[in-house]
Amino acid sequence: MRLQLQQLHICSDNIVICYGYRDYEYLYNLDEKYYEEEVKDIYFETFGKEIDLKNPRTYNEKINWERLYLKDERRSRLADKFLVRDWVKERIGEGYLPKLYGVWDCVKDIDFSNLPNAFVLKLNNGSGRNIVIKNKLQMNQEAVCDQLEKWMQTNYAYMFLEFQYKDIVPKIICEEYLEGVADDVYDYNIFCFHGEPEYVWCIKGSHKPDCKASFYTRDWEMMPFSYGYPRDDEEAPRPEKLEEMLEICRILSKDFEHVRVDLYNLPDGRVLFGEITFTTWGGLMKWVPEEQDAIFGNLI
Repeated sequence: MRLQLQQLHICSDNIVICYGYRDYEYLYNLDEKYYEEEVKDIYFETFGKEIDLKNPRTYNEKINWERLYLKDERRSRLADKFLVRDWVKERIGEGYLPKLYGVWDCVKDIDFSNLPNAFVLKLNNGSGRNIVIKNKLQMNQEAVCDQLEKWMQTNYAYMFLEFQYKDIVPKIICEEYLEGVADDVYDYNIFCFHGEPEYVWCIKGSHKPDCKASFYTRDWEMMPFSYGYPRDDEEAPRPEKLEEMLEICRILSKDFEHVRVDLYNLPDGRVLFGEITFTTWGGLMKWVPEEQDAIFGNLI
């Protein structure tokens, strides 16, 4: 914004920026030459300090640098929740994937009569675009279809300027409903650096507003820091298949400087793949304590 005003020959001393929410249409129509300035403004609004994009050092600075400048077609493929399934299957086998009931290019093509009683509908081209159906008989099909259609028409890249999503061809996928994930099953989001899993972000109630999380080492030692979510002071049980999960992460994170691999260790004993994430929180959440930001940044 500041850059745009300066190009209109308005003196910098006369520019006062009142920060506020950016809607989808604003970011979608924004000329890409202003993306860097926009990210700088958003970062300043979030943390109250300038971002160093020329020499990024902290974790959040490096994540913001990557979402602006890192061009790697693999990031787009792996951010695609449909295409990533084949990539995972090639490396660790289909047994680590949730059951797939269907994939469609259009909402109208979904035949709900052929789906089981419980399932999850999701868009392949973003984050949080999931609809959990626990009982099909109680489902409001019209509302579900309306929401899916809205997501289909919205390019997630312009929600938060995360461009690994920009060129994903939108599809609707239907996977098995994982009993208890929202309530009883932990999410294990594993931060990997240079092909090695370093920290397990153990998230309790990830689909609930009162969600908490804690970081653990590979040896399951609870760490005293947090990122975004409030820290869960109650120690989580060590996953039964932790070593298997760590080995999966070594395979999937190979050849990447940093990636987050999300897994589940279900009550039935299965280890299932959730997703791969390159830009956790978009690099826009606070580390507590703050110095942890630099410590994680040094790992990339």
